[in-house]
Amino acid sequence: APSVLAGTAASVLEQLNALHQQWGIDEFIIDTPVADGATRVQSLRLLAEARPDREVTV
Repeated sequence: APSVLAGTAASVLEQLNALHQQWGIDEFIIDTPVADGATRVQSLRLLAEARPDREVTV
């Protein structure tokens, strides 16, 4: 299984879903290696918003 995922929020979500289906992984640790805090939070927000079944509050 890949240890690094990259791409748009939608493509990363697809990759996470594929890993979930293939390996039964229920939780993931997301590490966004970006120095700027606001940019890091924005990247996580985009990933969260790519899930239509979840409400996002930050």
